[in-house]
Amino acid sequence: MILEELRLHNFCLYRGSHVFDLRPKTHHGSTYPIILFGGMNGAGKTTILDAVQLGLYGARSRAGSRIGKAYEDYLRECVHRGASDQETSVSISFRYVADGAEHRYEVWRGWSLNDKTVRERVKVTKDDVPDQLLSEHWADMVEDLIPLGRVDWCCWNLGGLVNGPGKAGMFLPRSTDAPPRNPP
Repeated sequence: MILEELRLHNFCLYRGSHVFDLRPKTHHGSTYPIILFGGMNGAGKTTILDAVQLGLYGARSRAGSRIGKAYEDYLRECVHRGASDQETSVSISFRYVADGAEHRYEVWRGWSLNDKTVRERVKVTKDDVPDQLLSEHWADMVEDLIPLGRVDWCCWNLGGLVNGPGKAGMFLPRSTDAPPRNPP
């Protein structure tokens, strides 16, 4: 699985729409498969990791349970408080090779608040074509692509280890066939 893009709309501290390009970069013929997000505490680094898990796994993600919240309560808290609309969404796109063929998937997970209820929807496209069957059975399909237990292995939140006290960073490895050489 090669992550390509993460889109957030009114998600936690990210008001409005934000796009994060996660594609492996190439420089002088070498591919660099690691992304580093750095910033002060509270800048939104862990929120990005939570968004990736939430987008892929929904109620099974560890984001809400990590902070001791029921799933619907977690979704309520993920709606940006200053947003003019109550629609919140996370979208993750990635490439995946199966049986020798590469496919591009996009998983869009959105929710809205209606009084005391949360209405969640999931839409999945495969090779830019909406797929109703995948959308309805995404929870089963994602386990075949990348089991939930592997997500922690792929994404690390290093806290103050990278930048020192008061600052933090996280690595989000990019999948490639070859390791990077001679970073720029």
